[in-house]
Amino acid sequence: MDGVSYWVSNWRHKIPLEDTRMRPQKERLRTLIVDDSELAVHTICSFLEDLPWVQVVGTAMDGAEALSLAAKVHPDLVLLDLQMPGMSGLEVASRIAKEFHDILVVIVTGLDAPKLGLKLSDRGVYGLVSKQRMNTELPEVIDQILHSAAS
Repeated sequence: MDGVSYWVSNWRHKIPLEDTRMRPQKERLRTLIVDDSELAVHTICSFLEDLPWVQVVGTAMDGAEALSLAAKVHPDLVLLDLQMPGMSGLEVASRIAKEFHDILVVIVTGLDAPKLGLKLSDRGVYGLVSKQRMNTELPEVIDQILHSAAS
């Protein structure tokens, strides 16, 4: 082994526990939601309203808007749709990883592709949540982020 402790998600991503992105500086996760579907944005926002440890600081309908808002509001977490017109979620995730090293990206997608997680981890993506199972998977991912931030 390489001597580094890792947190391994359900999607087989290996993220070093000392990764600074795992330590949000605030009590609540400041979250940016990015999806080209107004219904999806509304659904995710409504879901997150019930989680007291999450604060939605903005929403974006495309990749360019997401990058602009990330620079302005500097969230702890970006919940990002994978398939969007123009700039794809993969491209947005790569740009966020390069430009904002301390922002976590979690892909929220309608696709159910197990092998997708391998491609995403190469792009700086922290986790993958299925829209169909968001009510169980998203709280688990957020809980993992918050618990690793506390340690």
